[in-house]
Amino acid sequence: MDLEHANRLEIEAAQRDAAEERLRKLFPGSPSAERSLLGEKLRWSENMLAKYKHTHHPQERAALQIIKNERRGILRKLYPNPLAYFLYKILRVLILEKAQAAMHRREELKNRSYLEEKLSEAGFREAFEKTRRYMALGQIKFTVPVSYYLNETQRADHSLYFKKDARGYYRFEGFTARLYDSGQPFAMREHYFDAAEKGLFSAVKACNLLSGRAVFDQGSWKQFDLERRDADGNYPVKEFRENYGWDIEKEVSALPLKIPEHLQGGSLIECLKQGGRQDVILVGHEKQRRVFIEAAPQYKTLVFYNENLKKIPRGRVQAAGREREAGLQRKSPHQQTAPVLKARGRKKSL
Repeated sequence: MDLEHANRLEIEAAQRDAAEERLRKLFPGSPSAERSLLGEKLRWSENMLAKYKHTHHPQERAALQIIKNERRGILRKLYPNPLAYFLYKILRVLILEKAQAAMHRREELKNRSYLEEKLSEAGFREAFEKTRRYMALGQIKFTVPVSYYLNETQRADHSLYFKKDARGYYRFEGFTARLYDSGQPFAMREHYFDAAEKGLFSAVKACNLLSGRAVFDQGSWKQFDLERRDADGNYPVKEFRENYGWDIEKEVSALPLKIPEHLQGGSLIECLKQGGRQDVILVGHEKQRRVFIEAAPQYKTLVFYNENLKKIPRGRVQAAGREREAGLQRKSPHQQTAPVLKARGRKKSL
């Protein structure tokens, strides 16, 4: 899209002409319909003149002059009486123009605030300035690209979709997330996330789901079935509800883990519920080891990885716990033991 030369009035005029044509087909040859259309065209002209009054775009300024000329012709048809024509012009100058300009400013600020909030909630705050520039062009719909690296091997590319509604407000319709991972056999995975799916409408959750991990949303765990696609090319969602019988908090608290300070207070559980893979310390009898964990609700367990992100067999984790318990029993009551903190903390991580 050409940000410098797009003519917003051309787009607005095309929308108006299409609506006018539909009405003429509904009421062919009707004098009252023609007068109503003239009144609507006058209101549209006044709105455009107020809305784009301060434009510096040369093509838009030329279009505004054409609209002014058209408005003059419409007024003569609607108000053939000179006195009525004069009164309308006085009313427009004193009241209508100021009211319309103020209304457009309020509506524009309201729409910007709404989009900034929605983008922030979904994890795309940095895309707002680019979105605002596209909004200024007046297109019916547009797409904003967002791309960033998650780590050395993973890159996320998002396409954010916006569309004008019937009132002229821009709405954040949804986004397509694409995950590229040079360290995996797959070249790219993509999925469309609709704004109506509020629980999964998040950049962080999108990347975690495309990485194959599960997220907790509205009382149940959800995970993509990456082996299949639906008719729209999206991954079907596997769901594991609370009555499936797995309690992640109980699972984590039973393990011999030392939780980093920045993850204490509940955030480790929250991170895992968002589909994150988080680093913790696995505590043995005389040795501590940094590992990564992620939730696997389908199998009612946590998956462990070493520092090279290679899976650690569950039996080795359980053995570390037994080793620690045995070591504690052999220790003198006067000896200090490394505290094992329960899983609490906060950090968004992939």
